[in-house]
Amino acid sequence: MFDPNAFLSATLTEPTTKREPLPIGDYVAVIEKLEAKSWAKEGREGVYLETFLGLQIPPDLQQSAGLSASFTLKTTIFLDITEQGNLDTSKGKNRALGMYREALDMNKTGDTFSPNAMVGRTILAKLGHKVSDKGIFEEITGVAKLA
Repeated sequence: MFDPNAFLSATLTEPTTKREPLPIGDYVAVIEKLEAKSWAKEGREGVYLETFLGLQIPPDLQQSAGLSASFTLKTTIFLDITEQGNLDTSKGKNRALGMYREALDMNKTGDTFSPNAMVGRTILAKLGHKVSDKGIFEEITGVAKLA
């Protein structure tokens, strides 16, 4: 098991290396876990879901990128909450959550829905790139139903 305190005294002989981002495209992904969190900034507050997606990496990319069969990416779904503290289900609200529900076929009138029911389910994840002053990074730009 990794010991964080022992790590502080450890010596390394190998450099840390950067890998190239995965190519832009569609990947099969499993929703591995969700974490609900709250935020507060400049007098405002809210709730979001951290969504951990296990992208299934095709064998040819596994070899060229030096990755295993699955690569986990975290994405954030910000939630619209009513003043009463409930999820806002009015028209145009919670669009990102709605995209996930549509992709999972869990967005039908009358059906019972719980975010935890999303865990372990498979979707199609659209991978894009985000450019920052620190480099190019992968990001999930959309989700859809598997064909």
